[in-house]
Amino acid sequence: MTRWPDWWHVDYGPHWFDVRVPPVEPNALVLLVTDAPMAYVLPFFPFDARHLGVRNNVNDPSRKSLLQQAVARAIRDHRGPIYALALPNGSSTEDLSAYRLRRVASMCTEVRTNMRTSPIEPCPLERLGPPEQQ
Repeated sequence: MTRWPDWWHVDYGPHWFDVRVPPVEPNALVLLVTDAPMAYVLPFFPFDARHLGVRNNVNDPSRKSLLQQAVARAIRDHRGPIYALALPNGSSTEDLSAYRLRRVASMCTEVRTNMRTSPIEPCPLERLGPPEQQ
């Protein structure tokens, strides 16, 4: 007997992606802190949100590259709210501390989708101290 592979397909519905993003403050910086497949939710965030990949197959805080320097500078210089977007929930604490950030765990919420990579955790971040030159 043979079974058709499903490759994480979802059932037919009115939309390809059913994404429900909780409220996000204006001028937010959203950090993708894991390399899990979650970028498909970014178009559902507010139009003024900026998104950066902190941990993926190209970048991570331990690399000494121009891309890593640009990410560190963008985080350091951002003056609005900062969120971590993680899957699984609560992951990449070490990466966040490399940027002198930590989760405000009591305010973490969920992005719900119709995909298997759901829920995804958006979590507000707070700075651990004054920004340093990175």
